[in-house]
Amino acid sequence: MPRGGNQPISAFQSALQLPPGFTTRIETKSDPLKHYADEAIAWMTNSRPRGQSFWPALGLAFVAQVEHALGLLHVDHDDALLDGPRVRRTRPNGTPVRQLEFDLGESLGLVPSRSYYNAADRVIRLELRRQHPSSPGHATSGWVAYTEFVRLLGACSPSGRTRVAQWIWQQGVLPLPEVVQSGARTRQPRVFLEVVRTFDTKSGQTGGALFQAIVYAYLVAESPSLSFQSHKVNVGSSRAGAIGDVDGYLGEDIVLAAEAKDKDLKSDDEDDLEAFIEDISQFPDADAVVFARSFDITIRSHLNAVDVRMVSREEMIAAVRLWDVPKQEVAIRAMKYFLAHIQKNRDLLDRLNTFERQVISATSHTEADTSPLSEGDHTAGQGEESDS
Repeated sequence: MPRGGNQPISAFQSALQLPPGFTTRIETKSDPLKHYADEAIAWMTNSRPRGQSFWPALGLAFVAQVEHALGLLHVDHDDALLDGPRVRRTRPNGTPVRQLEFDLGESLGLVPSRSYYNAADRVIRLELRRQHPSSPGHATSGWVAYTEFVRLLGACSPSGRTRVAQWIWQQGVLPLPEVVQSGARTRQPRVFLEVVRTFDTKSGQTGGALFQAIVYAYLVAESPSLSFQSHKVNVGSSRAGAIGDVDGYLGEDIVLAAEAKDKDLKSDDEDDLEAFIEDISQFPDADAVVFARSFDITIRSHLNAVDVRMVSREEMIAAVRLWDVPKQEVAIRAMKYFLAHIQKNRDLLDRLNTFERQVISATSHTEADTSPLSEGDHTAGQGEESDS
């Protein structure tokens, strides 16, 4: 069911905890109790407490509460519903009851107003998106001021109570300002996520450069407290004076070294990693990480044994999915820096820029995010109150 708009009360009969058939009752001119409904509407129009903006939900709550109580008593009306011991005013422990509670005896139990108010409040604020205060404790504790209205509801015929509820709906609920949906916001492109997911990292003679650029960018965005150094691919780390393909420093100390392998690593690749493992072992405070497309069980076992962490491309994707857009933008800028100033390869940078434009263009054609404001956005300061 769509939210908001001027929907009839019949659309929410069950949600308002009204009995089946409530909204289809027809009041006849010959109804001898018709004047009670007239008086109830006149009371709401002229005599209800002023300055209480929660009256629509409270009025509907009293209608549903009276309906339930009369249903348990198996009567259509009762003009003495509020008389004598039927209203519980003190709990067994001596504390006062702040809401209207019908005490129908041990066999039928209690019928409190709070649950009916909560139901009406939920329908008005959440389903119809109306600006209505959410103050159940405060609202239901003021029931004594509505004593005459509740008495008249009990005296009404069933069809008369339906007319009263319809009047509250038409005069109290629907005229309330509707919460306007937030403006459509164009979805922001998640470019780095698409790079990690789908960007073709094949790069000819500079094999591995694009994957190393991804790893460099990933680490720069993921660990902003570190300073990272890297070097061109096809230049050995030892020749470049480095430990791994990407090294992370905390001040003067190396605390992270990463190898970037744009391949599915298997047992045959153990020898290719030995120099890296040996070099990093000289720095006990540094974390060693190997990035690759995937790792088979044998290479995983080997790297685990020497305390080297592994990050597959799928694991990178899972992590980047959780990043916000600004963090992804940091990664894209770092990747461009690597290709322009470390790898110094204009062709690879152009490929990345073209891919970025394609992602942005594709994103701009997706459906705009038109999620409405959460209820908390427009009911700030209207905290739920407890009913002691």
